[in-house]
Amino acid sequence: MKRIAIALSALALLSGCATTDFVRPSDDKLVCPDEPPAPPRNGPNGRVTDEDAGEYMTKLRESWRGCWSDVVWMRDWFNALPR
Repeated sequence: MKRIAIALSALALLSGCATTDFVRPSDDKLVCPDEPPAPPRNGPNGRVTDEDAGEYMTKLRESWRGCWSDVVWMRDWFNALPR
């Protein structure tokens, strides 16, 4: 999927398109279904505690390792596009 998006982007640039509009996928497609919410900032000065960060990382590893690579590159790519 990543190679297809890169190839299409390169093709659009080479074809001389002055404007290329990309339709941003809905936010639910840019998040894995089991992705846990960000950890709370309960520590001093509103920071995330080590315990909360550890629990969050464990939940991430358990819940969505399979779809992580499919979602993260797409989310970053669309976030980098000018709005």
